[in-house]
Amino acid sequence: PWLGCARRIWSKKSFALSLNEWVPGQEVQGYNTLNLNSSFEDPSFFRILLYNWYGRQYGLSLKSNIAQLSINGENWGPYINVQQLNSDYIRERFPNTDGTRWRSGVGFSGGPGGASLNFLGPDTTAYYNNYTLKNTSKSDYWSDLINTVYVLENNPLDATFYDKLKQVMDVDKTVWFLAHETIFSDEDSYIIKGGRDYYIYWDSLTGQITPLEYDGNSTMYPENIYWSPFYNEDNELFAICYRFLQTPELRQRYIAHVRTILEEYVRPDIWEERINHYLNLLDPLVSEDPKALYPYEEFLNNQDSVRYFLEERRNFILNNEEFDRPTPSIIADVLPSGISQSQGVAIPVSVNVSADSSIARVRLYYSNSQYGSYERMDM
Repeated sequence: PWLGCARRIWSKKSFALSLNEWVPGQEVQGYNTLNLNSSFEDPSFFRILLYNWYGRQYGLSLKSNIAQLSINGENWGPYINVQQLNSDYIRERFPNTDGTRWRSGVGFSGGPGGASLNFLGPDTTAYYNNYTLKNTSKSDYWSDLINTVYVLENNPLDATFYDKLKQVMDVDKTVWFLAHETIFSDEDSYIIKGGRDYYIYWDSLTGQITPLEYDGNSTMYPENIYWSPFYNEDNELFAICYRFLQTPELRQRYIAHVRTILEEYVRPDIWEERINHYLNLLDPLVSEDPKALYPYEEFLNNQDSVRYFLEERRNFILNNEEFDRPTPSIIADVLPSGISQSQGVAIPVSVNVSADSSIARVRLYYSNSQYGSYERMDM
């Protein structure tokens, strides 16, 4: 049995294709790199598809789709084609591509407290032993990373923390990043590995750093249903988890984002539509896959495994004492619409807020730009 398993694994390899390696400018539909994943460790074949689809609804997740591979006329069966986290990805999600991009870890090194956005001192050598530079247009590129992690780790967690942090980090995108990884219990992620399997991008327009997901194939395993929704909140080696979740304002923001994902996206009607969509495409390909890693029966059984995870994980988080509380009812009376507002013209915003318990504060977050952090004011 062991030999049979080994034979199946090695018969279906993953492929990374650089289409412009020998022909400059060669591409397919605007992309010059294809990452064809064999779905190793995922008999369902659609975990990464579903994970990335959800992440693109509210975050910066990679694009992914299904491909059928043929090599010299030989059928290699279905593959999951996952977008490369390169300049094309950056161009689609940020205003320009002349920022700096790092991958956490160097080779297989890295981990909590090292490549996890912790402050390692002013010496740059401590950082290039923990982060792999992928692209930059600057000569002094380490200073942006060092300045960000210094602010993240060394400013007091009080009412001033958000205002200081948003100068160097896209706070809102980072909160969505944490919420997404936590909900789907991503084993290859910042929240569990700390310094592995995520990227960092410093944007030259905003001067802010944003963490970016990279590897989403190890998600939605039933054994991880009961991960705390505040994973590593007490572990200082995970700088984002610890500093964000120890700050009341950001903790509330995180809870609100998690609740939004669960109530608006991770619902039975939505996941059934997406899963059935993938299965209709995959089933005829998987059933005839000559190099399959797993028996067809495992593909069928894992469909219910993913459904079980989504339902139980959703219920577990929403029943947590910090989520299972009455929430205020917010009714918008006057909210601006459209983007044709003239510069310098005041925009009225009016809402009615009611709740069974007392409300300490109503705060408006707003931005004058499509990019960068939100400003805030008490209403």
